[in-house]
Amino acid sequence: MIVFPINYPVDSADRDGMMKRVLAIDSLLDLHDRIYLDISFSRNIKANMENINDNVKVYHVNFFMHFIFIFSVIRKCRLIYAHSVYSLLAVFPFVGFTKLVLDIHGVVPEECTMMNCRFKSYMYGWLERNAVKKATLLVHVSENMLKYFELKYKLKLSGRSLVLPIFDPLDSEGKIKSKPPGVVVVYAGGDQVWQNVRIMMETVRRCHAEGNKFGISFKFFFPLSSVKRIRESYADVFDLPEVSIGSASKREVVSQLASAHYGFILRDDSVVNNVACPTKVVEYISLGVVPVVISENIGDFSLMGYSFIFLDSLFSGVLSKSYWDVCVANNNLIYQLFLLKVKGSAKDLKRQVQFLDS
Repeated sequence: MIVFPINYPVDSADRDGMMKRVLAIDSLLDLHDRIYLDISFSRNIKANMENINDNVKVYHVNFFMHFIFIFSVIRKCRLIYAHSVYSLLAVFPFVGFTKLVLDIHGVVPEECTMMNCRFKSYMYGWLERNAVKKATLLVHVSENMLKYFELKYKLKLSGRSLVLPIFDPLDSEGKIKSKPPGVVVVYAGGDQVWQNVRIMMETVRRCHAEGNKFGISFKFFFPLSSVKRIRESYADVFDLPEVSIGSASKREVVSQLASAHYGFILRDDSVVNNVACPTKVVEYISLGVVPVVISENIGDFSLMGYSFIFLDSLFSGVLSKSYWDVCVANNNLIYQLFLLKVKGSAKDLKRQVQFLDS
């Protein structure tokens, strides 16, 4: 039996990058008995259990009220699979009683520092350091992440690590269809600080002020919870004729991406982004959307040789159809290589988890 100290994403509206990863790993381990512990320090005063299917149960519990129950569940399991150190926090006192797989996802202490959360950065830094030392298996989303953790902790980790890029089981092979006339630039994602939404909006303002000489249309899709805040913060941009801002379902977003030419992925050149594997980049290159960047150093994609344009190119003559065709053709090859990497690593993870859970 495997215990996942995280909630199971039943509602499709909750499927952000983290929850996509949870579903992806769950789909790989579907033959195992799995228990999801949705542990809260403030909610779930009354315990509640859900049966997702014959192999999956979800317990919504409170850390303080149901401490003994949590402990008893973990004592019975053969393996804890923790999705990042965020989800590890509530079960770390019990980690010594069973084997641990840590799916790192991202560099949490550095993310907290970026958001000026110094106490959280220190707390998760301590947790991460100890978890990396204790884990039976470490799952990284990029080769850059594995190298970074080896350098950060001065440990040789490759012997108990595997690299499994972020992937979405809801997406199959990329379907690149014919694009509409003109130039469509899209963004579909959150408004976290590292997404640089402010720079996107400044780009739209500049494009409009310069007469939009390339006829660019901008389409933005944010989570419903963020749309009101975006509208209030950038009311002038929202009213521009070449701009649409809203929310959409997964299916609608994929359809919009398939009709777009370029897509914002404005990550700074920082360790948080250099070791990441954004699902956004995977979606872009699988659907014929050329990434628009301010730094090309995003995960392993630069090492793989993906095609992109820099942000300033939106104001130059580089947006030719022939150049876009070359970029799309190259990125389609990169996507096929990415799929091969995912499939190989997924088989490796299934094999290792089968051994650990036996």
